[in-house]
Parts: sequence; C-alpha cells; structure tokens
Amino acid sequence: MLWVPATGASKGVLEWYLDDVQINRATWHAFDANAPPVPSGTETNSTSWSGGTAFAVLDSRCMTMVWNTAEGTGSPMNVTGVRVWQASAAANQIQ
Repeated sequence: MLWVPATGASKGVLEWYLDDVQINRATWHAFDANAPPVPSGTETNSTSWSGGTAFAVLDSRCMTMVWNTAEGTGSPMNVTGVRVWQASAAANQIQ
C-alpha cells in the first residue's frame, strides 16, 4: 500500500498493491469541514469516493495493516514478506 497525505496544494493518494501490481487507488482532498465527504452523485465504493474528503482521516490517524481471509473458507493465507518504507521517522509514535 502506498499512502501520500493530502496537502493544501495536492490531493492525497492511497494505492493498494498485491505482488507489486496496483489493484486499487483512491484520492482525496485535504480535510475541509465545509466540503462533502463524498462527491455528490457517486456510489458508495472506495473507487468512486475519490475526490471528496472521506479519506482525509488517514492524514491524521495512524495506519495499520490487517491480513484476513474469508471466515470459514478453510483457505489459509501464507504471507512471505511485507515491504514497508516511509519518508521520515519524524512523526513516529514509537522510535
């Protein structure tokens, strides 16, 4: 997953990757209490939310990864690696 926070000058971006292939993308504006969270006339799925402020909460909260498979399917998941990178440790809660 790639997360780039929104600023006053640029939209925020969240991109999901699986095996180095981008599988989804969402963009948002910096939080504005007067702006709608979801652009009017869109459906309620993550791709069509792009452009509103619904994802702006990501810019002020800590993110965590959650791995899961469908309950009761008997399909285990083996994760052999996760790559994590960040531009700066300046805002880390624990260093």
